[in-house]
Amino acid sequence: MGRKKKVTFIPTKYRPVVTPDVMAFPEDVMTGFAERFADVYSEVLESPPYAFYISALTCLGSVLSGRIKIQSELKTDPRLYTILLGQAGVTRKSTTNLKAVEFFRDTLGADFNMTWGVGSAEGLASVMAKGRWNNRTLLVYDEFKQFVDKCKSKGSTLLTCVTELFESNYYENSVKASTVKFDDAHLTILAASTFDTYARCWDKEFTDIGFNTRLFLVPIEATEPLYALPPMVSQERYTMLQNELRDIMYETNAGIVYPFDDYAYDYFESWYMARQRIPQSVRLDTYALRIMTLLTANEHKFIIDIDTVQKAVRLVEWQEKIRGVRDPVAIDNKYAEMEARIYRVLVTRGTLSQRELRQYCNAGYYGIKVFNEALKNLINAGDIAVSLKNRYSVVKNEGVVD
Repeated sequence: MGRKKKVTFIPTKYRPVVTPDVMAFPEDVMTGFAERFADVYSEVLESPPYAFYISALTCLGSVLSGRIKIQSELKTDPRLYTILLGQAGVTRKSTTNLKAVEFFRDTLGADFNMTWGVGSAEGLASVMAKGRWNNRTLLVYDEFKQFVDKCKSKGSTLLTCVTELFESNYYENSVKASTVKFDDAHLTILAASTFDTYARCWDKEFTDIGFNTRLFLVPIEATEPLYALPPMVSQERYTMLQNELRDIMYETNAGIVYPFDDYAYDYFESWYMARQRIPQSVRLDTYALRIMTLLTANEHKFIIDIDTVQKAVRLVEWQEKIRGVRDPVAIDNKYAEMEARIYRVLVTRGTLSQRELRQYCNAGYYGIKVFNEALKNLINAGDIAVSLKNRYSVVKNEGVVD
C-alpha cells in the first residue's frame, strides 16, 4: 500500500485544551463494547463511567491475550495491570471491578480464568495451570496491599514472577526443593486500593525492579446521583452486552494480526519520536501498543486506524500525568518523601497556592510540620520558588516555571 499523506504528530503542549482539568480522564476516547458496558453500569452505580470502561477493557484484554496482536515483532498482548484508586468506602472501587469480573465470568464461563489473589508464585502457577486457553488468567485483588504484603514475605518470588510476566509469557525459578515454571502464561491484574494505602505500602524493592512502571493507575471519584439501594441492570441490556462480548470472541477466535493503515502508522511513529523520556513515561509506549490493539477488537475493527492510535496516545498521556502525582515514593525518610511529593505535584500541576499544594500532597496524613519543613528545604535548595502572591512553582535553569 502506497503512502498517501504524512500525518504529523502534534505535541500535547501545542494542542487545544480539551478539558479544564488536565488530570481529568479523557472520556471522549470511550467507544465500543467497553463504553456500552460503562453506560449500563454507571447508570445504576456511583462509580464514574470511565472506571467501568477501564475495568471492562482489562477483563477483555485478559481473554483476548494470545488471540490478537499488531503486525510487528514486538509482543503486544493486550494485557493490563490496572489499579483503581479512590477514597475508602466512597468510590466503590471494588464494586466496579466486581461487576466487570462477574459479567465476564457469567458470559464466558470456563473461558474466563480468574482468581481472587494468590500468596506465592507457586500458587499463581497452580491457578494458571487450570486455565482452559493458553493459561490466560486475571489476578484480582480487592485491596492491592494484599499483593504487596505477600511479595514482602521472606523468600517470596511473587514480585519477580509477576514483574517478568508483564512483558513475557515465560518465567522459571529453580531452587533446591522445587521449580516454578510458567510456559505461555498470559497474566492480567485488576485491583483496587485507597490513595493512602497505595502511597504507603511500597518499599524500594518494588521501585528498583520497575514494578510500578508496569501499572496503569486509574484514580476515581464517586459521581451523582448517589444510590442508597442501586437498581438492577435490566435483563435486556445485560443480554445485549453478553451478545456483543460473544461476538468479539467469535471475531477473534482464529487469531488476528492487526495491520496499521498508513495514517495510523505515521501518527504513532511521530508521537514515539517526539515523546518525553522521563521516569513517568517508562513503558507507556508499550501500553500505547497494547491499548490500540485492545481498542481495535473492542470496536469490532480489523485494522488499526488513526482514530484508534489517537485514543491510545491520549490515554497514555493522561496516564503520564497521573503517574506524576500518584506514583509511589519508596523513601524511608518521611521528610525526603514529602519533598519528592511536593516537587512531583508542582511539576505535574504547575503553579499552586500552599493550600492547593497541601491538598495534592496529602499533607494531613504526614503532618503539617513535615510538610512545612519539606517545603522550606526545597525553597532553600533553589528547587522551587514562591512568588509575591505566595504561589509555588518549580525552578528550571532558565528561571521560574509559572
